[in-house]
Formats: sequence, structure tokens, C-alpha cells
Amino acid sequence: MYEMSASAKSCFQIVYLTIMLQLKSMTGEKQLRIRGNAALPVDSSPLPWFYCYNYNHCLFLFLSESGEDDDDRTVVAEIMQRCFVPAFVTTIPWEGFHFAGHEIRINEATDCYGAVVWPSALVLCYFLETNVKQYNLVDKNVIEIGAGTGLVSIVASLLGAHVTATDLPELLGNLQYNISRNTRMKAKYLPQVKELSWGVALDENFPRASTNFDYILAADVVYAHPFLEELLVTFDHLCKETTIILWVMKFRLEKENKFVDRFEQLFDLEEISSFPSLSIKLYKAMKKNQKNACYPQRRMWKAKAISGRLLL
Repeated sequence: MYEMSASAKSCFQIVYLTIMLQLKSMTGEKQLRIRGNAALPVDSSPLPWFYCYNYNHCLFLFLSESGEDDDDRTVVAEIMQRCFVPAFVTTIPWEGFHFAGHEIRINEATDCYGAVVWPSALVLCYFLETNVKQYNLVDKNVIEIGAGTGLVSIVASLLGAHVTATDLPELLGNLQYNISRNTRMKAKYLPQVKELSWGVALDENFPRASTNFDYILAADVVYAHPFLEELLVTFDHLCKETTIILWVMKFRLEKENKFVDRFEQLFDLEEISSFPSLSIKLYKAMKKNQKNACYPQRRMWKAKAISGRLLL
């Protein structure tokens, strides 16, 4: 670990100022100023005085102090209490979290969408931890698709599940590192890390006869990418009649709404909770009766607001 150099401080200020300008457009704030090592809002701003490490913390702290719905603010504040940042800048960016009675440290890569902890993952982790009676993961067979940094898989593992964490091959190195670091000698079962490119070699890598997952977890897997149909095929392939899907989604574009409509042709979908301030919804889904389902065509390609807590 080391203290920031002058150039690093300047870079940090630029990144931070960019974030603050984005938030300014949401709040109508007119002035910003630099204090210490980072750009901070003026006293009259609804934004709090704080030292922020990355976008996640800026977003959550902003929302916790904003005029959004009280239910949103309460849950956001509780989630934020689970997050911590390094006291010093390190050579590898990382974030810290407190879930399932453990301190979790996650290495990130800011140049890759799949190697960053997004708000949807934090919402899902919080939900799993605070709903252990309704969704008891102990000894359950769980798969996460689009695991990214592995935070959700780590929390599920620490809660007692047999976990298979999956993602694209280029993300598996960091995923394996984070999972091993945070579950070895802590979790009942050491999670398995496995490559999964949506829609590719599903029968080979996950044979239907031997694939039996109790839960499928997914956080922020729907966004502006060209493989939404393959994602739907993957959900369908991995899901048995008794499998429960817990899926957290951030709505950004109309494409997300269309995917939900398409998803409902295959699955019975229930909205468990909603966070308007984050544009995030948490869904539970189970497979429809086959005679009522409308199956996606495989493409060939290369290889409601709630009070206080996320309770049903």
C-alpha cells in the first residue's frame, strides 16, 4: 500500500469530479469545489461531505442523503453500512463488504464491466442475508450466471450453499481469486468456478440429466449487449420445474422492458421488491408449465417498495 502521488491525486480528482457532475445534473447543484484529495460539493448541496473511493459509494451515499423515497433511503443506508474502502490506495483496486458475518474483499478491474461490483449485486447480497428463513441456502445447489467479481457467489457460499460461479473465460482468473480468498476455510463448501458463455455448449457443459440447481442467481445480467436471447436460452436450460430464480435488474433502456416481457413467456415472474431511486427491481421466477411456455429460438454463434428491510 502507498499514499497517493500528485499525479494519482489529480487523476482521482478528475474521476471524482466527473461523478459529481453526473450527480449535479440529478440534483440541480450549481457549484463544486475541491477539498483535500477529492472534489466535494458545496455546503448548500444535498450531497453529503464524504471521501469517496468509487462510483458505487458515490451513488449509495448520494441516495442515502437525497430526497428519494424513505423506504429506499432506509434500505440503501443499511446496504451502505456493509461497505468499506481501503484506508490507503493499493496497486489493485478493491472494495470491502460485510456480509454473512464475514469481511469480504473484492478485487476489481475498472476497465471491464464484468469485473466491477455493481449496485444490483449489493441488493441481491443484502436480500440473501436478510431473508435466510424464506430462502435457506444451506446445502442447496446454487449457480450464479454472470458472476463477475464473485461477490454474490461468495455470500451464497458463506450462507452454506454449494455454489457454481460462472462467467466468460476472460473473467475467470479474477473471479477464482476473489472466491478463493473469501471462502477458503470460511465456507462449508468451496465454490466451483466454471466458464459459461450464454447459449454456448450448454448440453455439453451442463447436461440436463445431471444438472439440478435449487437456485439460479443473477445480478445485472441484462443491459445493452447483443446476447439477450442467448441469456434467455441459458436461463431455460439451467432451470428445472422446482428451480427458483432470484434476479436483480437495473432498468436503463427500453430493451430491458422488452426482455422482461420475453422472459415472462417462459417463466412465472414475481416482483419481490423495487427501488425506484436505483431503477432496480428484484424478481423471483420459476419455470412455466411447458404447455404454456413460448420457447426462444436458439441462435447459432461462436464459442414494490418495502419498509426497512428486503422482506417478502
